[in-house]
Amino acid sequence: MIMKNDWVKFLVLLCIMCNLLLFMDIPVLAEENELKTFRVHVTDEANGYTYAVNWWQKQEAPRENEYYITLPHFAKEQHLSAEFICSGDVFLNGKKIVSGSKIGVLPEGENSIQCSEKQYSLYVLYGSDIPTIHITTEAGNLDKVYEDKSYKEPGYAVILEGGGIAYEGELEYIKGRGNSTWENFAKKPFNIKFKEKVNLFEMGQAKKWCLLANSLDDTLLRSKLVSDLANTVGIHFSAQSVIVDLYVDQEYIGNYTLMESVEIGTSRVNITDLEELNEIANPDVDFKTLPLAGVRGEESYAKNGSYKWVELPRTLNVISGGYLIEYELASRYDDEVSGFVSAYGQPVFKYHFCRDCRKLLADQGGYVIADLYVYGQPVILKSPEYASKEQVEYISGYYQDFEDAARNSDGYNERGKHYSKYIDVESMAKMYIFQEYLKNLDAGLTSFYYYKDVD
Repeated sequence: MIMKNDWVKFLVLLCIMCNLLLFMDIPVLAEENELKTFRVHVTDEANGYTYAVNWWQKQEAPRENEYYITLPHFAKEQHLSAEFICSGDVFLNGKKIVSGSKIGVLPEGENSIQCSEKQYSLYVLYGSDIPTIHITTEAGNLDKVYEDKSYKEPGYAVILEGGGIAYEGELEYIKGRGNSTWENFAKKPFNIKFKEKVNLFEMGQAKKWCLLANSLDDTLLRSKLVSDLANTVGIHFSAQSVIVDLYVDQEYIGNYTLMESVEIGTSRVNITDLEELNEIANPDVDFKTLPLAGVRGEESYAKNGSYKWVELPRTLNVISGGYLIEYELASRYDDEVSGFVSAYGQPVFKYHFCRDCRKLLADQGGYVIADLYVYGQPVILKSPEYASKEQVEYISGYYQDFEDAARNSDGYNERGKHYSKYIDVESMAKMYIFQEYLKNLDAGLTSFYYYKDVD
């Protein structure tokens, strides 16, 4: 039973709430009059494949109520359909539209959308006549991938080219790739792996592929140009590439270069696959659980002549190949499974904050002074990644014999062998000239590969 005093309190409280409603904007009511979503459904009429594309805002300096939508080139003449959420009527270029219905052709450039009394500018962009890759992730977004570069998100991929489906099938994963390009730019590069080998755009059968974001390249052409040029001048096993537009979970991610991964394989670096031979010799063994051995730790790069390996239960008698090895920065060496540090190598800077020091190298919230150390060259084994002690000893010794000879003025090491006994001189010279011509900052420092086959 409500007493008289309770009624008085209730009426006073009600009056206060009414007055607040008159003078305050209520977010929930305001949101009901906003256009929550706007996506366009596109049908590739050549094969009947239909997919949706969401609108998006610029990541850098976004403007209120200014949105973009990026559609493939073949959608220019199509009568598209739209899907959206708004509590009131929606008008596209002055014409009332209904969610889920045909909206006609979307003109390229600025279009106007009105949702209730709110106005939006929708800029429609059409891609060039290039392939498009559409990935649907299991999670429905790339949040975990963006949080952790090593996280592998499974999904499904459809690749369209020239009015047809070039490939359709399951992705084992999409994950982050790169180092500075991953950490410093909003547009991220990715690695993808299919569950089966697939021959994309006649580049050969493989599971692993790279998607380069080209964030530092306004032309979006450098990676493709370099790839084509390397193959033209005859640098063996140079990666092939194709320019594509990438969509993930109905979001346009951007223009990318789809490129072959650097790995051993019949359509990649076509040499003996020692990784595969290790797996054959050790069936039913999870290599990721095997004990790690050798010199490891945060500053293992400073131990010249050291190496690290994996304790394989069984090893092979043939250890002379094939190997795919990579120069790596000292700061990243500890993260790798197998590798070695040569006798000679690269400079390593150690930085200190020092506001009052006159020896200024950089400014990071305070003056920074660096100590310079020169350590051996860290080299990692890309394949076999899980290498035995005998395998790492062999390839590190072979590399060191080459390095000793190359650094001597007469080109011979203490074994009396010339450096030309260890390398293909024409291949090395061609690569050196090529990298100098391109002014490649990473050449001979990081992401720089050698391969060695059996004998």
